[in-house]
Amino acid sequence: METAGDYLFAWIFKNVTTNYPHPVPNVLSATLADICDGEVLQLQALGNLDLPLETYVEIARKKTASLFAASARCGAIMGGGGSVEIAALDAYGEAFGIAFQMKDDLLDVIADERSLGKPAVNDLTERKTTIPLIAALASGDGRFRAEVRRFYEDGGDDAIPTIVDGIAREGGLAATRAQIGRFVEQAKAALEPIAPCAAKQELITLTEALES
Repeated sequence: METAGDYLFAWIFKNVTTNYPHPVPNVLSATLADICDGEVLQLQALGNLDLPLETYVEIARKKTASLFAASARCGAIMGGGGSVEIAALDAYGEAFGIAFQMKDDLLDVIADERSLGKPAVNDLTERKTTIPLIAALASGDGRFRAEVRRFYEDGGDDAIPTIVDGIAREGGLAATRAQIGRFVEQAKAALEPIAPCAAKQELITLTEALES
């Protein structure tokens, strides 16, 4: 079913980009490849309690940030931007996208279903290893790691509240917010070559909202 969905997405993608000017179709096709690669990496990482932060960031870069970067890059191209502006917005989109994914992972742990508009703690339910858990495992003790391992291996979603409490207790939430702040600053720094304008300020405001 996933293969059929990927084929359909690629077929639609090919048709809707037929009349786009160069190099937009190339940017978008490369982005599609990155997204698929990111999905594969995420599937390989399921249940991996030793997943390094660097690998998590790479998954976020391919699976989520590549789409933001492509959107920003193509917008700059279609808007007539020069090479400096195009590169700046591409870098902005990537850093913003990573911060966005981290914020999404954070909200999955701390928000409720009504505010999210989707099931809460869904990442834990699907045994994904996201940044709040990675950070908590890095600073937590052996007891917390054992609790998480039992949950991932034996199932039983009734253990999720205990895991969520453990993530907060072991500093996973604070560490995630710190990482979000890091990429927010990277995104804002990427915009420095862009001349002051209302659109630039809107992007800065949008980026800073990820820290709220």
